[in-house]
Amino acid sequence: MGEVAQYANLFSEIHLPDGGFRTSGYSWLGSEWPAKKWKILDPDQPHLKPAWINFDVPAMAGQTFLDRPELVEDIKRSIAIAVELRTVLRRKRQGLFCGSRSSIRLFGQKLLRIYREILDMGFQGPSELDEEHLSELRNRLLYPERVSRQYPEKLLQLIEKKGIDAVPVKIVKSRKFPCHVDKARLQFMTGISDWRLSAECRQIVHDITQELAEKYPKYSWEEVDVNDAIDYASKTQARNHGNTLKLLHMQGELLQNDFAFPLKVDPYPDETPADFVDGSFARDGHPTRPCRGRTRNLPVPVFLKLMDASVRWLIDYAEPLLALEEQIVTEFNELEASLGNERARRVANARVRELSSESEWVDKPCSPFPLANFRHFRAASDSKYDDEFIGEVQTLLGQGLGARETGARLEISKSSVEFIKARYIDDRDSHSLRTTGVSLNYALYSYLPFCCSVILLAFTAGRESSIGDLRFGCMKKIAGLRYINLYIPKTLRRYEDLPTVELVEKAVSVLERLSATARKKTRSDHLFQFDDLVGDRVKGVRFDTVYPNFFDFIDMPRDEDGAFWKLSEHQFRRFFAIMYFYRYGKDNDSDFESLMYFLRHCDWSMTDRYLTEEEQGRIFREVEEEWLSHVIVTGKPVDQSLQNLMVDVNKVKESVINGTTIAREKDAERALKRVQDDGLVFEFLSFGAVCLGLSPGRAEIAECAIEIDGEFAPRLHKASESLCSGCSNYVVCDSLVSSKAPESPSLTPLACKSPILDAVLSQVESDDA
Repeated sequence: MGEVAQYANLFSEIHLPDGGFRTSGYSWLGSEWPAKKWKILDPDQPHLKPAWINFDVPAMAGQTFLDRPELVEDIKRSIAIAVELRTVLRRKRQGLFCGSRSSIRLFGQKLLRIYREILDMGFQGPSELDEEHLSELRNRLLYPERVSRQYPEKLLQLIEKKGIDAVPVKIVKSRKFPCHVDKARLQFMTGISDWRLSAECRQIVHDITQELAEKYPKYSWEEVDVNDAIDYASKTQARNHGNTLKLLHMQGELLQNDFAFPLKVDPYPDETPADFVDGSFARDGHPTRPCRGRTRNLPVPVFLKLMDASVRWLIDYAEPLLALEEQIVTEFNELEASLGNERARRVANARVRELSSESEWVDKPCSPFPLANFRHFRAASDSKYDDEFIGEVQTLLGQGLGARETGARLEISKSSVEFIKARYIDDRDSHSLRTTGVSLNYALYSYLPFCCSVILLAFTAGRESSIGDLRFGCMKKIAGLRYINLYIPKTLRRYEDLPTVELVEKAVSVLERLSATARKKTRSDHLFQFDDLVGDRVKGVRFDTVYPNFFDFIDMPRDEDGAFWKLSEHQFRRFFAIMYFYRYGKDNDSDFESLMYFLRHCDWSMTDRYLTEEEQGRIFREVEEEWLSHVIVTGKPVDQSLQNLMVDVNKVKESVINGTTIAREKDAERALKRVQDDGLVFEFLSFGAVCLGLSPGRAEIAECAIEIDGEFAPRLHKASESLCSGCSNYVVCDSLVSSKAPESPSLTPLACKSPILDAVLSQVESDDA
């Protein structure tokens, strides 16, 4: 009780005599403490117009802060401490100075933002944050909340999961005012703040409103203003958020017993928030995110590099990582009982480095071996002590000086000298071994689940929400074939069994092993939950924070602006559609209707966007040119119908191919380019054939050629099997499967049978005749 009394006397402004936190008697608080909305008066001029802090605002999807009373209480206490102890805090030069109603309101708003970010990261409160996640939080606070918490993605996820009819709207039957999307309810459902600040969100709501207007034409609907603005980061705002976070830590450190979730780890241990913000802006410029609309497709080589790395992790690296985890955890538990946690952890780190450096997968493409440590992810970086400085320490110690005297001469602490001796001179824990900088924990519970999700998205064509909902036991065998049970969110909104491949079965098996302990703790059968090597709680995986690290780890190319390529489920569904036709089309008689059914699309236009001429024509051309160039280089076409083409190729082969040393398949594209430059040009036709009509000297012999000012040109836009048959430039090639479909009188080979369209086309053709 003596300690409590002393504590209360030190901070009588905020504590009761018994040591409890005071919840009344504040001159600047014009409302009751439990109020949902605080009325803030100016501490020095209470007669001024008050400011307000509203706590009945979204904290996460379906919840406001009032649904989390412990968090609200922590936030309110933090505000009271910031105001009542503002003089003390100012002397310490920590955080914000809450000396006016506007600064108090600003501090409250910044606190609410910080707590929303923490909840969005999957934590219950600040006390659960470690150094790694605090670093993520600091980086999030550089950006506006609509960017860091991905407002547009959250809106799209809600619409995709529940459908457009679930979007809350205000219907005004009197037509006195236009009907419109209910902003407050929409924000509550998605857990976001004001979406109108985001140009992307306004575009989404505009599209929703347009669709609702078409569906319910008897009502008048609001026109949502959309401009082509960009989201930008303000240095001042970023500093304010940093100062708020710093003050929150100082409060939790000083008054830990007053908070349910005190922030224990210093978010800015080596620099001030202002220095951190200035440094980030100097390195990266003002972080901006253009209103980008639909996510761009990854270039083919970039996408295939991601697929290659993911498959390698699943097939080659998953089992060694899981085996190493089992061995290290066993050793760690035994060591912890005898040596204590700290020493056991250091020994475990050394064992991870030693054992992983002996792996057969060291230096393999995209390999995590050799690993850096046991639990914590650390990017590979240079030591802050250079070799020369370490040599000076070693020299002084070798002369018989103690750690304290050595530190005094070099102007560092005794503990720093002891650290340098243990780590760099004695190398007691094998720090000198070369590593990839990846921990066993991060490899197993961040990179590996990410790679599994890439495989699942690509080879099931499932949506992101479907993959995230996968359950234990979702794989089954029926009549010897593999099926995966997936939820179909957009169209059917029910679970379906879809045929799948062995690679998907392997990915599910790995996820089941990784999630086994977490599923026992939560009594839930979801696969994307993990009780990792830290073991403090069950966690999910935020792929938005994992994929940039993984992209850098495998040296993925960036876009023309130096930014990471964005991933979306549509890129993987497009990959599946293309593989379906290209890889399996010829041998399995694949057709558009089967693909449409597998994707669970309800009309042909939904599938068409994955296989438009603009999209699929380019990628098929790249794949087919690579394949055909290999045929030309080897001179051994498997397709007998290519023999005619080889006769023409042989005319230029001697001057190009035989004059070039080609030892690797990847040189095939270069060889084909040289063949084309030498005079033979291949034009791939949509019905599985090659035209040579663009080659020099061959245009005039084309059946479809026209003469313009003495120059001959083939009419490729008129190409068809019936017109080209018999032309000397026409080479049938059954191996080219792109867009192979029987000719149809309808306007598009992908369209459903339509008497109206056919009648229109017949009328156009008769007019042309």
